[in-house]
Amino acid sequence: MDDAAIVCCAHSSASRFAGTDGAAIMSHTTNVQQLLATGSREDLIAYCKWNDPNGVWSDDDCAAEGIEPATLDDLRAIITEWETTL
Repeated sequence: MDDAAIVCCAHSSASRFAGTDGAAIMSHTTNVQQLLATGSREDLIAYCKWNDPNGVWSDDDCAAEGIEPATLDDLRAIITEWETTL
């Protein structure tokens, strides 16, 4: 996946935590760190679909849009970028 596609797909996830207490954010952060460390490509795609339901994440959707599917490393980079905006 090229940089333009990553920028196109990436967005801030901070809004989903508006008004949320610090403990909930820390729990989320711990879960995401575990996902990044041990999750499969399919696990990370599922997370991306949840976090950005309007994004192009599945291999079929990527093929239909004429873009390369995200690799495991691409997905880790995208999710890490989202999480650093919290």
